[in-house]
Amino acid sequence: MDYNKKKDQFACPYASMGSCFPPPAHNEVVNLMDLWDVIWKRRFLISIVAISIVGMVWVYTFSIPQTYVSKVTIRRPSDLGIGGFVAGISPYIPGAEKQFSPESVFRNVLNTIQDKAVQAQFWDDSEMVRRLTEGKKNLSVNISKSWFVQNIVVNIPHLEKEVKQASISLSGENPDVIPEVLNSFILYARDYSGFIVLENMKEKLAEKKNVIENQIKLARNSHNVRIEKRIAELIEHKTIAEKIKIIDMPENMAAKPEYAKGVKALQAEIDLFKERKNNDLWITGVPILFIKLKALNEIDFTGLDISSLQAHPASAAVQLTKPKQKFFIVAIGGVAGLIFSVFLAFLMDFLKNVKIKKS
Repeated sequence: MDYNKKKDQFACPYASMGSCFPPPAHNEVVNLMDLWDVIWKRRFLISIVAISIVGMVWVYTFSIPQTYVSKVTIRRPSDLGIGGFVAGISPYIPGAEKQFSPESVFRNVLNTIQDKAVQAQFWDDSEMVRRLTEGKKNLSVNISKSWFVQNIVVNIPHLEKEVKQASISLSGENPDVIPEVLNSFILYARDYSGFIVLENMKEKLAEKKNVIENQIKLARNSHNVRIEKRIAELIEHKTIAEKIKIIDMPENMAAKPEYAKGVKALQAEIDLFKERKNNDLWITGVPILFIKLKALNEIDFTGLDISSLQAHPASAAVQLTKPKQKFFIVAIGGVAGLIFSVFLAFLMDFLKNVKIKKS
């Protein structure tokens, strides 16, 4: 072999095969019997792992406490029961019919129910909760403020333009207690939201009264300024009348200056302004403002009850996870355990073969 041929063979060791690259390796055909041999050989491992996983899933599924849920649906009232009252205050509160309509009040109810602070306040203020926790000490672990706040759920259909109803649910481990707590909370939310609406009315009426009182004050101040200015003018005219010694008012005052009224008439007018203790009747618009203020002060909220929602008693608590569902979960765990154990068997066999080839 000459030098050039050796050089070509060194540069391309597979030149004799017509290529400078090694020939492709033949694909090994997977033999199902080989796979079965691996499974059979490690059948004990597969069985132990699969049974262990099924056992753990079984123990976990059937050992966790049963969870129950109770639901109640609240609906927007067709009438708040305060239509006449709203009509009475509407002249003083612009847009009162819209602000205190069933839609607006029901929106306030939903905001109240979703407010975590209100939920916690209900737990602290409720006599029913106090009676429940004091009378059933063995339930104190599962019946608590944190349990209530974390497990109450408000479902509002946001796709509707006007929300007419909402669903409230409460879940826990005590089926006898859950509906009682939920019913008590709905009543609390009804009363609390009604209280908020009434307070809002009182606030707006107070604002209106404050506006009227300020208008009266401004009108009085403006009138007093004019009175003081008028008194100063009369005093000046009186001084002129004294200088030129005009004592009595002439019979005809046509085309005559005001000092021509004379000292007596001017002094009488000055005394009249100074002795007048109440000028309200002579101030333009003030008598009408006093009538409005009196009407606002006579508005009585005593005994006013707002029907802010409609609701039936909460449904009896039902299990969230039924026995059939638990068996289904165990079955899924068994299938997953079997797949994992077979994969583990093949992995161990593969690692063993790699170790043999290396040695």
